[in-house]
Amino acid sequence: MNEKEIKYLKPIDFDEMWSKWIAEVKNIPNKVYMNQIEKKDFGSIKTFFFDSVNNTKVFARLYYNETSVNLKRPLIVFYHGFGGSSADEYYVKKTMYWVRKGFSVLMMDCRNQGGQTFDTNNYCFMDKNYYCRGLLDKDKVYDKLLYQDALKLLEISRDKSLEPFEDLYDKEIIVVGPSQGGQISLAVAALSDIPELCIPDIPSGCAIISRIEGRYGKYTPYDDIIKENPQYKDLIYNNISYTDIINMASKITCPVFSSVGTVDNICPMEYYLFAYDMIKTQKEVLFYEGYGHGGFDKYHFPKKLEFVFKNIDK
Repeated sequence: MNEKEIKYLKPIDFDEMWSKWIAEVKNIPNKVYMNQIEKKDFGSIKTFFFDSVNNTKVFARLYYNETSVNLKRPLIVFYHGFGGSSADEYYVKKTMYWVRKGFSVLMMDCRNQGGQTFDTNNYCFMDKNYYCRGLLDKDKVYDKLLYQDALKLLEISRDKSLEPFEDLYDKEIIVVGPSQGGQISLAVAALSDIPELCIPDIPSGCAIISRIEGRYGKYTPYDDIIKENPQYKDLIYNNISYTDIINMASKITCPVFSSVGTVDNICPMEYYLFAYDMIKTQKEVLFYEGYGHGGFDKYHFPKKLEFVFKNIDK
């Protein structure tokens, strides 16, 4: 294993700010705007929008599996990877893995990532990639907004007055996802007590300063901005640190079952393992030798399924 430097910082008001941001989420009324209900052999696909922070309506897709309701199975909340959407063929396939095994699955489209969630607010660096906007304001950092959207998705899933969740509001919640989706799963498992299990694969969002300086994956453009605007370096490093999983991992309260590729050059496993060491709950990470950023799900999904059935009552 090549040694990689782990660089991160924790803002002094980290806990204070996240208490404020979680309160913002909870203060948004639970409201959904139904879009479509499409009948399927397993039940239906229900699509809708819900209100989230910064006056943004987030698009969501629920694979409502009648078998899951009859068997009282947990609800899988699946967060997609960077640049994707709930309608992408790749994620539909991954979703159907769970549906075919008798689970209902809930997804959301991340802001401005090609799906149907559009954040039309003005931020700094509007001429840059959407996920670079807001870097000079800790309240508007892109990943922070994603975490809040993801938390709101969990909140509405517990509301029995909302049509999509009349039969699901009392089911256990399992948060899952690859890469950015793994990052979000870990974040909500730290910021909310709703998830019962967390299953992140090849997680992003760990040691973000190291990711920026090493120009790994989606954080490469952050380094470009810093090089163009060196006066903002410390401010940007501080603001993105509110979203670093390293600073959240110790707050996770549910079991975590995770995976990494040993030669991942997008989300290096060393960065996740540093965060993983801080998780205090039941935890496990599986190493896939010779694999990079994914590609091993056909081997790993049966193990995820086994983990779920070992940790749920039904």
